[in-house]
Amino acid sequence: MKRIQLFLLISLVTVFSQGQKLPSFADGDKVCFIGNSITQDGRYHMLFQSYFATRFPGVEVEFYNCGIAGDVATGMINRFESDIWIHKPTKAFLMTGMNDVMQYLYEPSAIVDSLNLARREQALQAYINNTETLASMLKNKGVETIFITPSIYDQTSKISQSNNLGVNDALKQYSAHIKQLAKKHNATVVDFNSMMETINLNGQQNDSLFTIVGHDRVHPGDVGHFIMAYELIKTILPQQALSKIVIDGKKGRIQASNNATVECKKTRKEISLNVKNVSLPFPIFKQYSQALNWIPFQDELNQELLTISNLKQGNYTLDIDGIYIGTFSSDELKKGINLATNENTPQYKQATKVLKLCTKYHKTMGKLRTLAFIDYRMLNEYTGPDTAKGKQSYLQAKLDADIGKSWHAWNTKNVNRYFELLPQKEALTNEVNELRNQIYKSNIPLEHNYVIKAQ
Repeated sequence: MKRIQLFLLISLVTVFSQGQKLPSFADGDKVCFIGNSITQDGRYHMLFQSYFATRFPGVEVEFYNCGIAGDVATGMINRFESDIWIHKPTKAFLMTGMNDVMQYLYEPSAIVDSLNLARREQALQAYINNTETLASMLKNKGVETIFITPSIYDQTSKISQSNNLGVNDALKQYSAHIKQLAKKHNATVVDFNSMMETINLNGQQNDSLFTIVGHDRVHPGDVGHFIMAYELIKTILPQQALSKIVIDGKKGRIQASNNATVECKKTRKEISLNVKNVSLPFPIFKQYSQALNWIPFQDELNQELLTISNLKQGNYTLDIDGIYIGTFSSDELKKGINLATNENTPQYKQATKVLKLCTKYHKTMGKLRTLAFIDYRMLNEYTGPDTAKGKQSYLQAKLDADIGKSWHAWNTKNVNRYFELLPQKEALTNEVNELRNQIYKSNIPLEHNYVIKAQ
């Protein structure tokens, strides 16, 4: 399948989603992302937040990571009041299923008999009941819910990791339920599973080891998270060009200025534009760039177009605020150049600062989620004294009991990190709030002067 065919498939999914009631984000909204380890990792929603900050400056929305590694829908129900509703969200993204599916039932060593099949069916029914409960809890609090189907378990790549064949087939059943649940609540659904599987199968036609998730078949890396963010953005947010400016180069007249205010002056030697865009471009950091091989992000979501027609044949330089941006032919300028991908522009550099602040916000929030992980996953049955010493003894006993288990090293790392971070909890919360303030001070577009000269 060619890339253009893949783009069309993704677009069809998006067109289908557009029949849904889409949420609208307003100044002052509080948004929680509820989920398991993929949400606790949270790069996909950090990128969503970053895109929102660059595309809709002036709309201040608070984003909260409410993911807990290893969590299932019952865990989310149990921590609802103290970990989710504590933020008083107006909107919530809900993604669960990867752990609810009980992957051990699909291990190669599992005997697929009537008991095994009954347990699989019980897991599905429990998931249906628990997600319906979660949806009702959110609705009863007046929270607008956006449902997300589970991301994929890669059961088709030929990587060496043991393959629990059938897990993603089960996740498709879980996804079908989520779509029905969204329909029941007249809510938006973002279909990660279908989109990710389509890309995965396409990549594996040429490389049997290809995967857009990690080599554990579950957890996406930077590229997978960027692809997930793209699907969120495409499904949830209004789509329009970042800006579109069209100038008649011969007459020095503005023919179009969509999402930008423009003043134009023309002399015999140059065209000068004063431009203030409504939004900022979205910078693609190196670690995410390979995702562009699989999704049309730049073409669909990141177009800052400058078109100058009726120029004499030849080459022209473009400076912005006295900074050389590039040399372009008259034909290129007539067709239109996309400044959103040019790393030299002042607006790209400003957007880079915004994305770095969002990344820092995400990492600081991640420290708080390490505390939440220990509290809700490892201390959830603790009944001893509310002291660091008491908790340390309890957690060490749990770690000792898990020696030899695949998760022992990861849990040990998080327990150690917990006691490092616990004294900093208040300071980390304050830092998150300050970083949010910095994001919304740094994302307001500035006016820039463009100068186009013939060489």
